[in-house]
Amino acid sequence: LSSSSAASDVYKRQVSTQSTGTVKMGIFETEIGKYIRSIVYGGTDGIISIFGVVCGCYGANLGAAVILILGFSNLLSEAISMGVSDFLSQTSDSDMKESEYLEKMKGFEANPALYKNKLRDVFSKRGFSPKETDLLVNTISTNSQTMVEFLMFDEDNHEDTAHSPTKSALYTFLSFNFFGVVPLVADAFITLGLGIKVDGFFSACLLTGATLFILGALRGKYTRKNKLQTAIEMVAIGGFAAIVAYVIGYALSGLKDE
Repeated sequence: LSSSSAASDVYKRQVSTQSTGTVKMGIFETEIGKYIRSIVYGGTDGIISIFGVVCGCYGANLGAAVILILGFSNLLSEAISMGVSDFLSQTSDSDMKESEYLEKMKGFEANPALYKNKLRDVFSKRGFSPKETDLLVNTISTNSQTMVEFLMFDEDNHEDTAHSPTKSALYTFLSFNFFGVVPLVADAFITLGLGIKVDGFFSACLLTGATLFILGALRGKYTRKNKLQTAIEMVAIGGFAAIVAYVIGYALSGLKDE
């Protein structure tokens, strides 16, 4: 590593530690940790969307086979839609970052003193002494690419935004399907006639509630908020969506007899 890159990396590790309060971030340091957002939000959208379909069907008093048909058709079509949307979103963000990077490179070449002052402000706000600040600025600014990347890192609230759009879309797609199938498990047992007696609606509510609680806790870990609070919030949101879907299904149930 060059001295400018090394200095930049040291700072990034320091501010990441200050932001999280810990030196080690566990899962967030791994490759899959980069895509935890796609996993959490893809899974959340999947399970709530399909649970809404299940509740609407039960409200309309439809059979388990119909629930499976509607559930799986919605599961796959919405998962594809979510994956494509994630890919396009990540690609657009990547294009914007590339455009911003090129613009800042031109700005640095035209007025390096301005960017050095911006860098000096970053370190000063972080509590570095004037001597330390001058040393870091003089070191990092020797490489224009490192300096621009560093400033963009700081503007992004010290988050590494380099993600593969394809991987992000894949994780969203897989997570949507994995968690979205949970509300359909009980009806699958009923339809397949495996000799296991279950209450489809109660089982779907129980499994979905437990899974939403886990996803909510994971969301709390990802957002660095109280995990119990985010878990309860997630269950409440899923419950509200389920009630709305059930009521609509019940209100429109008469249409199936016409």
